[in-house]
Formats: sequence, structure tokens, C-alpha cells
Amino acid sequence: MQAMRATKNGLLPPTKGFCGKRARSNAARRAEARVQVSVQAEVSVVVPVYNEADNLRVLVGRIAEGMQGTGKSYEMILVDDGSSDGSTEVLHQLATELVNLRVVVFRRNYGQTAGLSAGFQRARGHTVVTLDADLQNDPADIPRLIHELENGGPNRKGFDVVCGWRKDRKDNALVRNLPSRVANRLIRKATGVNIQDTGCSLKAFRSWVAHSFELYGELHRFLPMMAAINGATVSEIEVAHSQRYSGVSKYSALGRIPRVLADLVTIVYLRWYFDRPMHVWAVLGLAYIAGGVLSATLGALAAAARIRAQTSLLLECMAFCAWAVQSGLVFLAMGLILDIGMRIYYKVSADSHYQVREEYGCV
Repeated sequence: MQAMRATKNGLLPPTKGFCGKRARSNAARRAEARVQVSVQAEVSVVVPVYNEADNLRVLVGRIAEGMQGTGKSYEMILVDDGSSDGSTEVLHQLATELVNLRVVVFRRNYGQTAGLSAGFQRARGHTVVTLDADLQNDPADIPRLIHELENGGPNRKGFDVVCGWRKDRKDNALVRNLPSRVANRLIRKATGVNIQDTGCSLKAFRSWVAHSFELYGELHRFLPMMAAINGATVSEIEVAHSQRYSGVSKYSALGRIPRVLADLVTIVYLRWYFDRPMHVWAVLGLAYIAGGVLSATLGALAAAARIRAQTSLLLECMAFCAWAVQSGLVFLAMGLILDIGMRIYYKVSADSHYQVREEYGCV
């Protein structure tokens, strides 16, 4: 008969085949182990999942192997983002086998940002680690991220955030790598946060950082920048990157460019002007006023010289440009005002921007 294994990876034998007092004893011990995990977890590993049924068993096994190198207790929080390929059933089975696994199932697909937000809200460890479920990130790098988080830097005081850098990225050079490099360079210049690879999902956070995030939309790409806004120290180390273990990618690198640029505008505004908005709006307003005064002056000079017929096209073009600039500023202002309004809404409201269908495991 298979014996109970009290290992750090949280594996326990299934109760199938036991009956009577022995089955009740196993169930009681399993419940007790889940309580111990929820209380003692030092590290929370958060993984959004979307149609990754073939990867999940390998994923939790590799996480267990990686966490053994840390010597720390841990919990895994896997958030099923409306999967339709059987991932939900696999997660349910894994939750009966692993006492340190917590599963959150969304009612529909909300996106990676919502998955991370749900995981952060439920994380109980002093350290929070994130990675993708496609196994392109190697969980064997987790001990190195945690070591850098706790002991990195010249004074060995560590950092608040440590990001993975996929220096040798195993993706299509033209479709994935090139747009990513251009976007990362633009993000570094715009935000002042010197991170080479903001798109790498393998990251480690101190718990206060993870719990400070107010995530919505697709802001998961800008977690280091959002942490820096809150005063966190950020570092980066090289990590391994592999070809996808199974399945196909769920997004198009080129198709997300407009969304990345829109979110970048929000991040830049929040980083540099959130607490002093007049510094940006006053400059834009004065520039527009100056353009209007210049247009009026040119029109007055043209009327005085009686050369309106020759300059009518120029004046009409200038009027159109002034209207276009004004309209652009109005729409940009509306977007930022609405964005800040959403932040306030989610800050003061108990509502989430996602709906959970069920939750089980080490809750």
C-alpha cells in the first residue's frame, strides 16, 4: 500500500482505493496539510493558464523541482482564464493531488492581466513569483530570482522586483523578437526604467509590491514600471528560454502593438505627471494657444496686405491643423481622465474586473 509522502512539493497519494477509517484519516491529513501550506507558505508562485492542458502536469512538476533549490515552503496559484481545452479538468485533478495548489477558475477569458491580478490578490507568501504556463520560462531559474531579490545589489540588501531577461530568446526573429526589441527600447526611453525585457513573465516580487498593483486592461506588460512608480527597486537577471513545450501561442506580436502603445501612454503619464498633471496639460494648452494666436496674427496681416486670395489655402490648412490638434488633445485628455477614473473605481470599489466561477485547493 502506498505510503504518505510528506515532501516539500506537497504531493500526497490519491485517496482512491482507501475506505472506511483509513480514507477518512487520509482526507483529514490532507485537509490539515492544506491548512499548514496556507499558513506557512513563504513563496507564492502565480501562473495564469489559458488552454494549456498538455503542459500543466509537467509545469507543476518543474515548479516543484525548482522550488526545492530555494529551501522555502511555497504555494502554487494557477488561474484558469476561461480555458476550453480541458485545462480546467486537469487543474481539478491536480488540486486533489497537491496540497499546495490553489486553483481559480474564471467564468470566461479575461486576459493575462486579470489572471495575474487574481493571483496577486490571493498570494500569501513573502515573495511572489510569476511565470507563464507554456514552459518557455524555466522554473529552474526561480531560485536565482529569489536570491537576487533577497541578496542582490552592491550592499546585498536585495531588490523589490527582479525581472527575467530572455537574452537568448527562442522565438521567431522577425515576428516576435524584432517587435519586442523595438518596444522594449521605446519603453525604456519613455519610462526611465532600464529593463531589457519587460515582456518576460518570469519575475519575482516582494509581497508589498505585488499587493500594491492595481491591474486592469493589459498592464501586465508594465509591472516593473508600475512598481518603480511606487518606489520599488528593480533589477534584472538573464534567464533561460525554450521553445513552447506543447500547444500554440495565444497572441499575435504585431496585433498587440496598438494596445502596448496605448498602455505606454498611461504608464508614462502615471510615472511622470500623475501627481502634477498641470505640468503636462499647461504646456499642451499654452502650445495650442500660441498656435491660435499665430494663426490669428497671420490672418490679420494677410487681411491688412489685401492678399487674402493668395493666402486662403494656407490659412485654411492652418485652421484645419489647429482643429485637428485641438481634437487630438481633447481625445487624449478624455482617455487619460477615463483611465484615472477606472483606477479610482477599482481602488474604492469591492468589485473586480473579472468573475470567478469556482475556486478550490489550498484556499
